[in-house]
Amino acid sequence: MRYFGLIEPQEVPDIAVTYLGYFSVALSFTIAFYLNNTFADFREQGRQAVAASSPANDMVFLIKCHLKEFPKLQKCITRLLNAAHYLSWLDLAKSYSWQELEHRGLLTIQETKVLRSNNAPKHPQIMLWILDTLSTHYRNECSNICQSGGPHTLAQMEHDKFMKLQDYVVEIRRSFGTLGKLRSIPIPHPYTHMLCIFVIIFLMVLGVYAGIGESESDSTSFDEAWWIFGYVIVCIAFLSLYNIAVAQQEPFGLDISDINPLAGVEDQLEYNEFILSAPLLDWEKSIENNQGLYPHSNYDEMA
Repeated sequence: MRYFGLIEPQEVPDIAVTYLGYFSVALSFTIAFYLNNTFADFREQGRQAVAASSPANDMVFLIKCHLKEFPKLQKCITRLLNAAHYLSWLDLAKSYSWQELEHRGLLTIQETKVLRSNNAPKHPQIMLWILDTLSTHYRNECSNICQSGGPHTLAQMEHDKFMKLQDYVVEIRRSFGTLGKLRSIPIPHPYTHMLCIFVIIFLMVLGVYAGIGESESDSTSFDEAWWIFGYVIVCIAFLSLYNIAVAQQEPFGLDISDINPLAGVEDQLEYNEFILSAPLLDWEKSIENNQGLYPHSNYDEMA
């Protein structure tokens, strides 16, 4: 425009600064939009990672009560639940540490061979084994009741138990798979790269034009120092916001600001082990002794 005589040469710095102001506003809005979306994804994935184990915990409670006459079956179902939880994280990375799973006692060598024989996600197959194990157990229970001439209501109760546990198996499978669905639609990589290019170009051009213009102050060195200080602050602000947004795109890891997925798995293992080993109240003996479920002294204290 200067060569065509549309603007005067002395007006170039002012016009450049004006356009830089417009571009800084647009870039600030774009970074804020990007940061907001990455934070929303970070929060949603973090909450889902924590909530994924809740249905599994509920199922361990049901197994503890409904299968207390079958401790080996309890341990088998709980072991497979823990393995499915562990594998739901490994399915996200498509990288599996089979030796660690075997060392922890979550999978047998034969189960590992079956899982490694295909490229499908692993944790749904574990949930299928759990459902098949429960189905076989309750089918045998109902068959034994009918063959022994037991009441039909008892067989119906066993069937109702299975249906309840079946609903939890399906819910756990969905819960473990939700995180994979959330991560299947990430923020497009071209958006991230183009935003990085815009930030670099803006900061480079701003560095060139930051000191253009005549100073009305007598202290030129003082004004230049303030220009440099202001430019550094702007660079730090834009680059920090951009780096925070990029870091939030991957919420899981071992950094201090990341969500450690293995910590949740460890907590799940310890919690399930505690539930299976927790003693149950002998309520029949308590009722015979006319004590209820709690000693009378506790009732007196509560009163």
